[in-house]
Amino acid sequence: VERKYGRDLLATGGLTVHTTLDLAMQQATARALRRRLLMLRVGKETPQGGVAVLEVKSGRVLALVGGRNFSVSQFDRAVQARRQPGSAIKPIIYAAAFEYGMTPKTIVIDAPLKLPGATVGSTWSPENYTRKHYGPTTLYQALVHSRNVVTVKILQEIGVERVKNLARRLGITS
Repeated sequence: VERKYGRDLLATGGLTVHTTLDLAMQQATARALRRRLLMLRVGKETPQGGVAVLEVKSGRVLALVGGRNFSVSQFDRAVQARRQPGSAIKPIIYAAAFEYGMTPKTIVIDAPLKLPGATVGSTWSPENYTRKHYGPTTLYQALVHSRNVVTVKILQEIGVERVKNLARRLGITS
């Protein structure tokens, strides 16, 4: 609004701004995110996170929380964080893993992996962004650092169907 109409008009012009945000949902989402991040604390380190709550059918944004504490970090993870498209599905994979019985402290070995490729006789080896492997890695560490190899190993253990079913239940796919 400020960009379009200017700071003066925004501050003193008597504008009325309509939004799809639901104040009660916004407050509940912020509380839920803070609680969850505290539960995921490892040692003294409390992670950050972001949440966008959408109404699937209409596309309305009902709540948008960009972090656990604005005074600690002004970076808005709900709208400013950029991820590769493949990383967008990782939270669903991890949620399915938690339903399966894994926890943030479950350890998976981040080590080279060779899988059948798309064509007969070919292979595919998932790689982490750094092109390094980190050995024993908790699911918490793997998600925070977006470790591709661990995510693929989780998929191997829990099965793609479990992830698809969760995505359907969440209304992400039909």
